[in-house]
Amino acid sequence: MSVAVTSAAGKRPVVVLRGVDVPAEQVARAGFAALTFDPPGADELRAVLDALARGTLGPAAAACTLVERAPDGALAISRIAAGAPGPPVPEGTARDARDLIQWLAKHIT
Repeated sequence: MSVAVTSAAGKRPVVVLRGVDVPAEQVARAGFAALTFDPPGADELRAVLDALARGTLGPAAAACTLVERAPDGALAISRIAAGAPGPPVPEGTARDARDLIQWLAKHIT
């Protein structure tokens, strides 16, 4: 599993980009910490979220926004607790990276 964190200075909301073709740099320029990875399953997602909750990946976060590819090809946007078990809570969808950035700017602070 490969994990990369892209962020500017300061505490920022964390966006986990899981297997999507959204540039992490674009998300970081919009004011978020972007964590990218391509895990094969839910166990790897939980490991990344646990590491995020502990701060071992850089930014520590109690919750984050998860972006994954939906079955219809859209970007599925969910909120998920970093350190606690539980499924992601669906929040919305976006068509592409630009739409995602606009959604994040409007809904995530």
